[in-house]
Amino acid sequence: MASKRLRTFCMTLLFISLIVGVANVMSASVDLKAKETEANKINPSAITGKWELKLEGGSTTYTETLSIAKGSGNLKLQAKNPGSQSFRVTLQSDDYPQYGVILDAAVKAGETLDWTKNGGGVPSGDYTLQVHGSAADPKGVVYLKSASKPW
Repeated sequence: MASKRLRTFCMTLLFISLIVGVANVMSASVDLKAKETEANKINPSAITGKWELKLEGGSTTYTETLSIAKGSGNLKLQAKNPGSQSFRVTLQSDDYPQYGVILDAAVKAGETLDWTKNGGGVPSGDYTLQVHGSAADPKGVVYLKSASKPW
């Protein structure tokens, strides 16, 4: 009888310690996610350039020429395509041909492209941002931001 009580007591103790351990792990995970989210937010003063390319007017190609300031080569681009046809987004350096096309991506109809370039980023200078539609004119908007700190 005593061994049965001892076994029940040990099992109960083991179960309680398991629950406490799982609760601690989950709490640490939530704290870590909150810290990651805070770390990924960029200070607004670090944003050095903002561009918006609206795709309206019936053209098959839209072009924006922009300048990236020195030390601001961390880029973040979002292209929204609410239209019924896909389109391509390209970004290339005008000053450094050796870099070629930095971004060449298709954005399918009804989808959004999110793209970032961190690390060394891109060098300062002039760039051309283009949106190319196929047979139909593209619909949507493209946002590009440059920052002195990684996104």
